[in-house]
Amino acid sequence: MPENREEFIRELLTFIDPDLDYDSWLAVGMAIKDEGLEIDVWDEWSRKGRKYKPGCCEAHWDTFKSTGITGASITHLAKEGGWAPKPRDDSGWEPISMEDAVQPGEWVPRRDPLKPLTDDPAQQMIRFLQTAFQDGDQVNIVAASKFDETRGKWVPANRGFTYRLDYILKTLKTGGIDSLIGERSREAGVWVRCNPMDGHGVKNENVTDFRHVLVESDSVDLERQIEVFRELELPIATLTTSGSKSVHALVKINAPDLDTYRRRVQAVFKACRDSGLDIDEQNKNPARLCRLAGVERGDKLQSLLAVDIGCRSFEEWEENLQIDALPEFDSLSDWFDNPPQLPPETIRGILRKGEKLVLTGPSKAGKSFALIQLAIACATGGWWMG
Repeated sequence: MPENREEFIRELLTFIDPDLDYDSWLAVGMAIKDEGLEIDVWDEWSRKGRKYKPGCCEAHWDTFKSTGITGASITHLAKEGGWAPKPRDDSGWEPISMEDAVQPGEWVPRRDPLKPLTDDPAQQMIRFLQTAFQDGDQVNIVAASKFDETRGKWVPANRGFTYRLDYILKTLKTGGIDSLIGERSREAGVWVRCNPMDGHGVKNENVTDFRHVLVESDSVDLERQIEVFRELELPIATLTTSGSKSVHALVKINAPDLDTYRRRVQAVFKACRDSGLDIDEQNKNPARLCRLAGVERGDKLQSLLAVDIGCRSFEEWEENLQIDALPEFDSLSDWFDNPPQLPPETIRGILRKGEKLVLTGPSKAGKSFALIQLAIACATGGWWMG
């Protein structure tokens, strides 16, 4: 191990572009903290990027608690940027190659944004359900479908079935997807409600926890949709391809009531629209159906791409959004180089257009006569007080 750990980490960081994707940037900060270094190392490196916003590092630093992400992630990224370990010297010492120390489960940057978390469809479905729902939740799944000639697409044919999460997971683990879903149209895919239900219906009033909202858009390509979701740092529970033209993001809302839910949903939708995504406004309902990961749809799979990305909660995301909304700093040197153009003078050397002049003094000091003389000077173009 190098004698000066901080110097070694700083050297690695020179090979890493600070404008990399949000998850990778966040992982660098986690790794720096895991190595026992101060936030200044992360902040100084981040400042070199065009995406840097003051206060972002501080907003995240204290939330890093035993993440399991180590300096191995920094070495991995540095190697991708061209860094290579120095050869062993005569003393037998060799700088550590932390990439070799990456253990299963540690963070490793993923290059293909459309690559599923796992190739096993059943494991994708299990991971999706375990992330989106909790023990005791009732989960509504719709597998029956029909083709709507008017809309030219497959749509749900009934209200589906509702089971407890533990029963669903047990069935998947013992019998696989077919044992749970049964017969279905391979062209249509399978749906699941965004939020847990009470088992007595599938309307908004049957939702038992206003936990998620479905965000989707098919106005841009899939890669761009994922890029926008990550740039916005949305608190996403699951990110799943629809098997068609969109990516379904279950965004964490965790609202205590329906009114709060609707307000938070509008904030999320507005942020997405402002970033160029044409959001499906019908998804604002808490009982909305989204695509269930691990099920085929035509010749494609409704694939689970990621879980628990972005901010940890809606509150954290909203707070960061306020930080990001602050105006950029203006350099004083820019004002010296390009001073603002001054408005024309109304009274030479004293008053400019749009400004106000106040005369003060004790009683009988001549304020009124001074103003009369000023009015005459303005009317005639003459001089006032020299």
